[in-house]
Amino acid sequence: MSEDVDGVSDVDLVDALRAGDTDAGGVLYNRHFQMAVRLARRTAPHPDEAEEIASEAFSRVFTVIRNGGGPTEAFSLYLRSAVRNTSISQLRYRARIKTLDDIEKVVVDHIPDHADDGHDIDSDLSAAFDSLPERYRRVLHARVLEGKSNRESAHDLDILPTTEAMVYMRARRALKKSYLETDGGRIRAALAALRKRRPTH
Repeated sequence: MSEDVDGVSDVDLVDALRAGDTDAGGVLYNRHFQMAVRLARRTAPHPDEAEEIASEAFSRVFTVIRNGGGPTEAFSLYLRSAVRNTSISQLRYRARIKTLDDIEKVVVDHIPDHADDGHDIDSDLSAAFDSLPERYRRVLHARVLEGKSNRESAHDLDILPTTEAMVYMRARRALKKSYLETDGGRIRAALAALRKRRPTH
């Protein structure tokens, strides 16, 4: 898409955002979001995470701009770099920390006698979910249980898509941390670690 729409260039919008005009950020977001999503689909760990990665990239770029930094000329090139870097961060994060779904898979697939530990998985997950702040519970409910997109969830929560993406990512991490702090979560994590270290014959 052209960087000069209705006589307002990306450079002008970036300068306005840097000066505190939040509406300018909205124009930049609408102007370049689809491009960012298309790029994210090629670089994301999973294609269905493209919108989340694009929104997170926008959030990072806007934060830099509001702090006085960021692009002085080609906003789209700067954003493309941010999308690629966000995708790389996601890949590294996935390699370092398992998601809640991964934890459940480890429990079910590798500890078939997990019921003998005296803890119910659903109860532990429910307790972990209930312990989260309301904002985290709402975004997880919208994205995970209702299957809504980044934009749909943001609309329901009355926040910007960039903000929703950050909240959603933090909520997932908080849920995992909370789950691992339950008695059952600690036991299953320990059992999974022991099983991985157990020598095979």
